[in-house]
Amino acid sequence: MKIDVNKSAIDNVIALINDKNNTTYRAAELVLGIPGAYSDAQGRNTKLQVSGRPGGLSGSAEVHYKRLGLLVNVAEPKTTYDIYDTTTESELFDAVLLGLGLHRDEVVFVQTYTPALTNIQLRPKTNSLLYTGADVTLTLNKLYPDISNLFGQNLLNGFDAV
Repeated sequence: MKIDVNKSAIDNVIALINDKNNTTYRAAELVLGIPGAYSDAQGRNTKLQVSGRPGGLSGSAEVHYKRLGLLVNVAEPKTTYDIYDTTTESELFDAVLLGLGLHRDEVVFVQTYTPALTNIQLRPKTNSLLYTGADVTLTLNKLYPDISNLFGQNLLNGFDAV
């Protein structure tokens, strides 16, 4: 099952549970614990305690699934991004999410972005339900606007005599 970046991380994990168990649980019915390391021959790398919400389901169960590394979510991950002096951290973050197919709420930049940077690190958030693994270094190419594209009009009127 692919991660749906339009759903919350919790809803993505519950969708995994529902898919394998032919159930229709919702986030209102389940409490997800903190993901932990796990390993098996099928490539699962995460264990997670799932409990029923009080007044509904009772008890708990441990589930095992595979979280992804940051560069494996798309066939051709984009690790180089063009930036300008005016590029904001939000604009760069949006471009990275699109270029790597990542969920907004599950990753962070390691350092504060400034246009002077030539590289920036991205990592899974602590206790991410969807991603695991090492930080990823992204290359930032500083571009300078081409002046020929900045002028809407290049035929100037000239100066008037006094």
